[in-house]
Amino acid sequence: MSSPATPVTPPPSSSPLPWPLPARRLLPAGALAGRAIALSVSDSEDLGALGLLGTHLQLALAEIARVVFVSDGRLLYGGDLRPGGHTELLLQELTRYGRKRGALSLCLAWNVHRRTSLASLETTDGRLGMRGQIVALDAAGQPLADWRLGRPAEGIDDLSAVQKEAAFNAMRTFVCAQEHARVAIGGRRRGGDVMPGIVEEVLLSLERRHPVYLAGGFGGTTIDIAAALDPLCLTLKAPTAAAVAPRAVPVLAELARKAAVSGGWRLLNNGLDDDENRRLAATHRPSEIAALVATGLGRVARS
Repeated sequence: MSSPATPVTPPPSSSPLPWPLPARRLLPAGALAGRAIALSVSDSEDLGALGLLGTHLQLALAEIARVVFVSDGRLLYGGDLRPGGHTELLLQELTRYGRKRGALSLCLAWNVHRRTSLASLETTDGRLGMRGQIVALDAAGQPLADWRLGRPAEGIDDLSAVQKEAAFNAMRTFVCAQEHARVAIGGRRRGGDVMPGIVEEVLLSLERRHPVYLAGGFGGTTIDIAAALDPLCLTLKAPTAAAVAPRAVPVLAELARKAAVSGGWRLLNNGLDDDENRRLAATHRPSEIAALVATGLGRVARS
């Protein structure tokens, strides 16, 4: 019996991606011009059980961003500005490959905007330059005219849990109204009485019949959604996967019912056939994920 492979430790680097991959043109120049692609991404509790690191997820996310940037599309991301987070990664990719004005929109929910320091906002705005923008939203999910306004004194967090959840819901609705397609990857299974963010975002996109791409190779709520569409994806779940959040259980059950009636993967409306969607749900290889997402986006754009 062969011994298990020893994980490779990436060399130290100031970048979250110690081995930057070259940009590969998977779509013709201008193929995504005028199209906005929303990203649903968060770390997955399944990474360790799958033999993966957070770095692997970030490599895949970087490849997806490059596909959009070099094809003249626009990325929408609703997150925060934490150092070392996914926003930092997207800013680095924008610096390397963003060519068009407004190529990246960072959408901040009301509660996130309120707790973010003015210094952090100003630094991020400077890095975005003309190639991106901060979109700060109010409690109803409407953009503020100026992200410098509408914030309490530094360090004050006076919002209830209900207000914070409502603010995230409003942000997700806003992003969905701007998008033409969505890519989901990873996703925490949050306990308690909270709907996992990626589940809510994917459902909003499906309700509008926007193309959705489920990169499920990193586990999390993305593979839970894929398994609702195709029972074969149940075998892809990590053996120690955390239980699905209670509020997501009936939602995923209803999605499974619709999939059984209308043909599974076709609900995603994403230009990929069943085999391609299964491959996207199974693989954790950044190049394969990027190629499949690009294939689907290209087919949808041409149609």
